[in-house]
This record gives sequence, C-alpha cells and structure tokens, in this order.
Amino acid sequence: MIAYVPKGRGAVALGDPIGPEGDRAETLLGFQEFCARNDWHPAFYQTLPDGLERYRALGFRVLKIGEEAVVDLHGFTLEGKAGRNLRTALNKFTRQGYRVQYYAPPISDDLLSELKAISDDWLNAIQGAEKKFSLGWFDVDYLRACEIAVVEDPQGTPLAFANLVPEYQRNEATIDLMRHRREVERGAMDYLFTCLMQHCQDQGYAGFNLGLVVLSGVGEDADAPPLEKGMHYLYEHLNQFYNFQGLRAYKEKFHPQWEPRYFVYSRLADLPDVVVALVRADSGDHLQDYFGAEFFSMALTNGLKQASKIAPALLSMALFALSIWAISRELRQHSLQPIAHAIANIPTWALGLAVVLTVVNYGFLTGYDTLATRFVRHPLSYRQTAMVAVVSYAISNSVGFALLSGSAIRYRFYTDWGLTAGQIGQIIAFCNLSFWIGLFAIGGLVFAAEPLSVPDLLHLPFATVHPLGVIFLGIITAYLILSSFSRRSLKIGGWVLPHLPLKLSLGQIAVTSCDWALAAAVLYVLLPAYPGLNYFIFFGSYLLAQIAGIVSNVPGGLGVFETVLLLLIAPPLASDQLLGALLVYRMVYYFLPLLIGLGLLGIYELRQGKTRGKGSVWARGRG
Repeated sequence: MIAYVPKGRGAVALGDPIGPEGDRAETLLGFQEFCARNDWHPAFYQTLPDGLERYRALGFRVLKIGEEAVVDLHGFTLEGKAGRNLRTALNKFTRQGYRVQYYAPPISDDLLSELKAISDDWLNAIQGAEKKFSLGWFDVDYLRACEIAVVEDPQGTPLAFANLVPEYQRNEATIDLMRHRREVERGAMDYLFTCLMQHCQDQGYAGFNLGLVVLSGVGEDADAPPLEKGMHYLYEHLNQFYNFQGLRAYKEKFHPQWEPRYFVYSRLADLPDVVVALVRADSGDHLQDYFGAEFFSMALTNGLKQASKIAPALLSMALFALSIWAISRELRQHSLQPIAHAIANIPTWALGLAVVLTVVNYGFLTGYDTLATRFVRHPLSYRQTAMVAVVSYAISNSVGFALLSGSAIRYRFYTDWGLTAGQIGQIIAFCNLSFWIGLFAIGGLVFAAEPLSVPDLLHLPFATVHPLGVIFLGIITAYLILSSFSRRSLKIGGWVLPHLPLKLSLGQIAVTSCDWALAAAVLYVLLPAYPGLNYFIFFGSYLLAQIAGIVSNVPGGLGVFETVLLLLIAPPLASDQLLGALLVYRMVYYFLPLLIGLGLLGIYELRQGKTRGKGSVWARGRG
C-alpha cells in the first residue's frame, strides 16, 4: 500500500510503499498510472535510501531533504564522558521527585483530558497549530491506543508527555507527539528522552528514532546537484529564523547515527506543485500555521527589513519593464514614436487629476486596515492604520506577491504595536477577504448592467459577462444574509470565513468598491476622450481585465491585464493611445506610491532604530 494525500495537482505519499520488497516496483508503477488518470503529480516524502534506484528506474528524481537521528540502543549508555550531560539531567529530576510514568493502552479519558491541556498550552506557547501529515496531531482515538510516557512532578501532576510508536520492520521505536507545559523546568525533555531510550532498550528495541532535521547534511558533498547546494545555503542562512542547526545540535547530545531522507518527485517542472501540496497537507491548508507565527513574524519582517532599501524598487522596475515588453509583443506593428507621441499628448490636467485620484484611492485603502483592527477588537489610531495600509499596498501593488510582501509589512508594524500573531493573521485574512468582496460587489453590478463581450482569449463558457455579474451578485447577497442572520464562522473545505457583523460587512463593501472604482478612474482620465467610451463601459472592461490577470496566476496579471484591455477597447480607441496611457498609469498608480511607501518605511525604521538605541543606552546606564 501507499499512504498518500492529494492536494491540488500533487499527490504526496508519506514514506516508501509498505509491503513485501518484491511487490514495491509494481505498486509504484500502478501509483504512477493512477496519478496520471487523475492529473496528479506523484511524490514521496521522507523516503529511505534503500529504494532510490527503484524510483530512478521508473523515471523519478531524487532530492535529499535532511537527515534522521537514530540512536543505536545496543550501544546507548549514560556511563563515561559521553553520557555525562544526560546522566546529570536524569539524576537532577530523580532527586527532585520527578518520574516518567508509562501508561499502556487504552488510555483513560481523565488522563487524555490532562494531556489535552498540556497540548493546548504548548500550541499557544509556540503560536502555531497542529501539523496534519508528516507529524501526529492530538487525536483522542489515536492516542487512546498508544503507549504514552508522561513526566510527572512530585505531586503527580503531568507536565510533559510523548506517545511511543513502534516500527516493526526496523525494530525501532520513535515518538509521534511530544508536548510540554510552557513553564516546565529546563532539562525536562532531556530527562524524558533519556528515560524513553532506557525503557525502549529494556523492551528489546534496536534503535530509537529522534526524527528528521530538515536540510541537515543536504548539499555538503562536492558532487551534490545544484538544487541541493541551494538548499544547503538556506540551511546556513535561515538558521536565525528557523533553528535547523540548533535542532541538530540538540539531537547530537544523544550521539545518534544520521541517516539521509529524500523527497522523490517525477519532474523538475512538477516540483512547485508537489511542494505546495506537501505544505497544504501538513498545514491543513493554512500556510501560516505550517511554519508557525513566530517564523512569519521574524523571518518575513526581518528579511523585508534587510531588503526593503533596494529589492522592492528593483523588482518593481523589472515588472514595469516586463509589462512594456508584454504589451509590445501584442503591438509589433507599432513603433515607439506613436506611443511616445500619445504620452506627450496626455494633458497636464489629466496627469494632475490622475495623481489626485491615486491619493484619494490610497485614502480609501487605509479603510482596509482600519476596519480590520476593529474586527479583531484592537483598534489603533487612524494614523497608525493609515501608515500600515499605505506602505503595504504601495509595495505589494508594485512588487506583486501581495500575500507575502503585504503580510510581512503588516507583521512588522503590528507586532511593534502590541498585536498578537493570531490577531495579525486575522487582519491579513480580513484584508484579503475585503479585496474579493469588493470585486464581487462592484463587478456584479457593472457586469449585470453592462454585459460586455468576452474575448475568446479567456476561454470562458459564456459570450458576455452578464452570467458572471449574476454569479457575483449571488455571492454578495449570500454573504450579506450570512452577516445578518448567522453568528458563526462558515467553513468551506479547509477555509474558514469569519463572521462579520452586518454593519462591518457593509463598510467593507463600501470601502473596497470605492477602491476599485478609483483605481479604474486613474487610468480613465489618462485616456483621450472618445464619444462611445464612457466611464461606466470602461470600468466594466477594466474589471474584466483585472479578473483575467488575477486568474492567470501571473504576478500582478502582468501583460494579461493589458492584453485583455487592448482586446476590449482598442478599437474603438487607438492601440498606441491606450498603450501610452497604460505606461503612464503604471508610473502614477504603481511606481510613485512605491517610492513613497519605501520612504515611509525607511523613516519608520530609522525612528525605531533610534528608539531602540536610546533604550539600550538607558539600560546600560541603569546597569
């Protein structure tokens, strides 16, 4: 059998096939065919080195992802210099009256209830959530059937626990779930592991598996493939954010043997799909929970802080240049001269009005974060929420990858202002939900009233956007009904739609609808006047082009937005005139706010640096 989970285009199996050695090649071939019929890309996570040639013979690629620490229990001892630290921890806790109690299945409801409290406390301490694929999670029925080791204090109160999982084929034992209270005394986990290994040694196991250290030992060989060498670079440079090296150093104290583990996939082109599938499976479709809030709040914000001076500007310029190239491919018959002439003919008043509309638009963008902080019941001053909104949208609109870049900036600001990681995650979800709610509301009204023809390029199953408008209005109507009558969050698959009061939902729709309308107006005023092209007709074309860009999965809809707009309104408008207006639009609506956003971020960082510097001087003076 193959234990796998499908997510998106990836079907990821945990470990190698289970069963007789002689049947594995045929099973793998059947799995390949099964995935092909379902349009899935097969992959295997944490495979052993023994079967790599079998995978390669079937056309799979192999990537080393880390090493597992396996303690040889035949040679495990607390004697001598090597066991000194473990012996010290064991003796310390034994003298203080602690003990490790082993509970055989079935585990009682009372004990499970106490262990659940420990687990919840541990999850709150790390500000994360359960992993749902490569690690075990707190499942009552599962844990009831396991042997569980519990660290108890002198009064018999459970402080930490781990469940034992036997691996019969290799005569190994391992743990699947390990949790402890946040106030547990230092060294308690060393005590637990030491007792577990002695217990498994007495039970006749040959080894004790301490689990995988991701990226450990990857890319260290001179003949390692380039991808593994790139992962080795991450292992060395991401340690300040995600303590890979510290995890290996911790496990080294038990003197394990390090065994390589691999990620097996079909083609290099499939790697992004299967990696995303793995992350979705492990996180339950919540990326933030997969890494943990601490990783996001440190890694993304610190990385952005270091790169914010130059990287976003360079990337924005690259996207701007690529946009010009994409449009020019559609207009090969046009030379630069008529485009430059069209730009020169844009009136000064139109340029000024476009700038004013952009400023007003960013004023409405500040409403996203203002409403979001009210939603999480941590209202801040308008000056603070406006600062966050302007900087995050100015950078994310230009750089693209809004979920990554905008979220990192929000973490940077809101953590300084006392919001928890959970609240920040809710704010990010609220802002992303608002984006779509506004699009459905305004798009539904415009598409229902003005049924534009759909270009063949989009391959939609209808000739006009009227059905799309009806669908959008239906979604908004259902959303408002839920806001009015339901008091519970709505769960759709792996996503949770939070309940918003009707007043907040209406404010959300008003702000986001004005955002879309003003963004379109910035481009509209840059276009030359044409009798048959009023703002309402243009607005529908603008929305359809934006939707095409979003659905395309191209960052910022780059090239797709411009191409669809050209197909919709050129003619009647001349293509070179539209192209000139689009280039100026990108300068006014994207590039200028980017410069302002970077400037504001730089000023904030300088002020924060001075504040921290003064605090350090004060602390040294007090010392």
